[in-house]
Amino acid sequence: ASALKPPALIGAPVQAAGPDADWTMWRVPISLTGGVTAADARKAQVRLQALAGADVAWWRWLDAGTVELWAGDRFCDDEDEWEDPDDYRTALRLRLSAAWAAAKAMGPDGRTPEAMDIAPAPGGLTRVGFDIPTGLSRESVETLMDDFAANAGYSYVAPVTATRFTLLLGTHDPLPDRAPSDWTLLKPGTRVLPFGVQTDGRPAVWDPAVTPHLLAAGTTGSGKSSVSVTLVCAALRLGFQVAVADPSKGANDFRPIRDHLVAFCDTLPDTYALAQWMVAEMHRRVALIKANGGGDLFDLPADIRPAPLLVQIDEFNSLLGRSGGKLDNALGDPDIDNANARIDWENGLRSTIGNDISQILTQARSA
Repeated sequence: ASALKPPALIGAPVQAAGPDADWTMWRVPISLTGGVTAADARKAQVRLQALAGADVAWWRWLDAGTVELWAGDRFCDDEDEWEDPDDYRTALRLRLSAAWAAAKAMGPDGRTPEAMDIAPAPGGLTRVGFDIPTGLSRESVETLMDDFAANAGYSYVAPVTATRFTLLLGTHDPLPDRAPSDWTLLKPGTRVLPFGVQTDGRPAVWDPAVTPHLLAAGTTGSGKSSVSVTLVCAALRLGFQVAVADPSKGANDFRPIRDHLVAFCDTLPDTYALAQWMVAEMHRRVALIKANGGGDLFDLPADIRPAPLLVQIDEFNSLLGRSGGKLDNALGDPDIDNANARIDWENGLRSTIGNDISQILTQARSA
């Protein structure tokens, strides 16, 4: 009580740890007097923790004049070791609140984001929904997520799209070195292509009906090629026509399945020919759809409906990058002239490929 000015009134402490636990956690009701606020109590926390000989100490705000101090030697993650499961959940909320405070995510009154919904999530994660106090914005809290996770003892944190500010928390990265692709989701008449697992354990899928174009981006070794090969194989199993182009690396990742593809393009001229065919095929399909009442490919009668078409272009940035600058040829060397002519020719192919793909991106959604 003497850690606060003026001193506070302290009630009877209660031990929250179970009888067989090798740790302690006391909860102590404290009535604030003489105008002492929750913010004042938080400022005195370090001194009070030292006086109590506690390794951890947290505040639970009950009302404007009453708080509850939780102090002990550690937080136990095993709910079964707590005397009351409600105490475990309350202590977890306080631990998270303290982590926000350590990350300096506090409103003017000393309050931090409050954990409201706590539930287990697949992959050994915990899903937590927070209420953000007045004086803090969601954007400002998001910038402090990494600091919060470090202070709370979590090595993994990821935001979840939800009305309430929600995080997935874990003591380890839930993404495995190898992730299964649930091909039981491949059902005739659908276009949903599974290709991995999300952080919360749900299948990762691509639905071209919703998002007709997909970009796989990441650093070397992050799994771009694995995702691409998985999607191509899934599309083949659903009866898609699939074409692959990769003049930069020779399409080696797809070479084992080349016999199942409608086109396998490992050179720049082949890729140019594929791009020209893609535009012509798009116009053919669009005209067919228009002649049969509109809609999209899947609205066509089955007897005239072409198979869905997936075109996989690997190393896309390299494909569209222009070849190096031409060589100076003041002496009219025919070999240099030929080399420069080849550069112009290759750049022309790349430019046309880029224009063709632009048409596909903007006009081929229904086809």
